[in-house]
Amino acid sequence: MPGLAILGPLLVGSHLTAFMGVSLGENKQRTLYWMVISITLWSIVFSILAYLGVDFLGYKDHNFLYRFFPQ
Repeated sequence: MPGLAILGPLLVGSHLTAFMGVSLGENKQRTLYWMVISITLWSIVFSILAYLGVDFLGYKDHNFLYRFFPQ
């Protein structure tokens, strides 16, 4: 279940991953536990990547985004 819960949201989505876990015979409580961990983990990872990505592109420092969004 841990592998399915961690990799599933990237491949098929969290709803389908939870359904697959329960339909493959996993306990509902254990599925819920692993899905909460997985969604929290991916939310943190993508939040950090989004923050660093916007900071990496820069707005006025590198003039990359400034070209597309002038003030």
